[in-house]
Amino acid sequence: MGVMRFELPTAGFPVFRCPGIVVELANPAQCLDDVRAVVDASDKGKLDAVPDVKASGLARELQSRPGREVWAWVARSETARADPAGLGVLVRAASGGSARWSIGWLLVNPAHRRRGIGMAIVARAARFAGGRGASVIHAETLEKWPAALAFWGAARLAAEQHLARLQKSGESRKTAEG
Repeated sequence: MGVMRFELPTAGFPVFRCPGIVVELANPAQCLDDVRAVVDASDKGKLDAVPDVKASGLARELQSRPGREVWAWVARSETARADPAGLGVLVRAASGGSARWSIGWLLVNPAHRRRGIGMAIVARAARFAGGRGASVIHAETLEKWPAALAFWGAARLAAEQHLARLQKSGESRKTAEG
């Protein structure tokens, strides 16, 4: 079973909006309840595309440490703010004077899938990283997860197409948003 790697241009992400959903930058250390809620919902869904994820493992990934900074975005329903619809984690790992930006985790509650929430989270993270000097962000997924492969392929295509439109029209790079 192999790993597929994707590079997504940060300047290429348009702003994605999901009706009825708000995507907010969150303090990673304070979104552990959101992590548990999304993981629990995924476990109950028993979808074949959902990885075996333990909330405790993801909670460790949310911690910054020397050479590693972490940001998180939580998607919530405008009407049911306590129920997280999704969660995305952006990691900046620095080593030897260079930095690698990557989406460490992207989870969407099965009840909220296929509404653009994952794309909205990734777009926010990419624009955030771009505003801090990153030209690309990286993502990885296992080949055994076809839904994840399709998602990351679509995300890369959307970013590349939008970037091509910006370059063709002569627009400058959009400002980053948090």
